[in-house]
Amino acid sequence: MNYRRSFQYLLHSIPQVSQIFESQNSYFYAALAAHCSQMGPVTAALTTQALVYEFRPRVVVMTGICGGIDSKIQLGDLIIADRSWDWQSGKWNADGEFEAAPDQFSATPGLLQAAQAESASLPELRSLFRGPAPKEVNLIPGPMVSGSAVVARASMHEMFKRQHRKALAVDMECFGVYSACNSVTSAKPAVVCLKSVSDLANRDKGDDYQPFGSYISAKFAERMLDRFFQDLKY
Repeated sequence: MNYRRSFQYLLHSIPQVSQIFESQNSYFYAALAAHCSQMGPVTAALTTQALVYEFRPRVVVMTGICGGIDSKIQLGDLIIADRSWDWQSGKWNADGEFEAAPDQFSATPGLLQAAQAESASLPELRSLFRGPAPKEVNLIPGPMVSGSAVVARASMHEMFKRQHRKALAVDMECFGVYSACNSVTSAKPAVVCLKSVSDLANRDKGDDYQPFGSYISAKFAERMLDRFFQDLKY
């Protein structure tokens, strides 16, 4: 198979926007923004792999929204996924029980540290949003599970917690992005997933906070990248 040709074909179908940014510290970096044509870890992995092999970025960041699955999580909280896995990976036994056998991939420690260092900027960013927004936003690091199905049933939270007792949130792309970056054999990019909790992954799922979640995760990613590249200079 001609992988290069396959990637080029996929790249033509990915909406992209490139821009040069000036950081708060008066230096410049180039960024490419893209989004997947479909939801799910497979599309996320293919899209990420194509972009990484074509543009060789130093950093890959995924932003967006997720569902909270932990009692301490509030709507609007920003989850930084220190690790992720496919919650659907495993075996269904003859008695109908599911045995999970997931492979975990982790975020880059330097990006986790940069995000923690910028957490104090969240109140300011929240105040700049015009629309429905929570009164408070917290940055919470922890595991995020991924799968190809939308979760709107609270009973599923127990299964996620059995896979990892500290699991905080569920989405449909984080694992795909992490696995794609991990598969790069040379010039492996730093990677992290930042997603805001827009619902609690239960029957009360709504979309009121989706615009805020998209905004806060993207704006905070800018602050995090400023800090990350600043730290690299010293």
